[in-house]
Amino acid sequence: MPSHLNHLLLISITLLHITYASSPPTWTFTAYPLPSCASEPTISLNGTGEVECTETAQQMRSYRFSATTETATNWSYSVRLYDQKECLYLSMIHDERDGECQGVGFWSWNVFGFER
Repeated sequence: MPSHLNHLLLISITLLHITYASSPPTWTFTAYPLPSCASEPTISLNGTGEVECTETAQQMRSYRFSATTETATNWSYSVRLYDQKECLYLSMIHDERDGECQGVGFWSWNVFGFER
């Protein structure tokens, strides 16, 4: 490959990394309330998040996001994600409205939104 094409490829990869690394993660999420939250509806939502704290020795990452349910109620969650061998998965969500209601769920997201 000609050297000028190599240089162009390197620039393209660098710009791609900067674009994704500087963007907040995006995901779709479905929440399943625990029995203590049985009165709350099961919700599905889309959201974006900002890194809230630094990684610990266990590579824990916290994200916070707000979302609107089907009933147009604003929900605020604090989220913990664990990174093991580049496999990020959800540990727990927390409904901060009353500080008591917790639930678990499953995530999918644009993995390029996370800095490795």
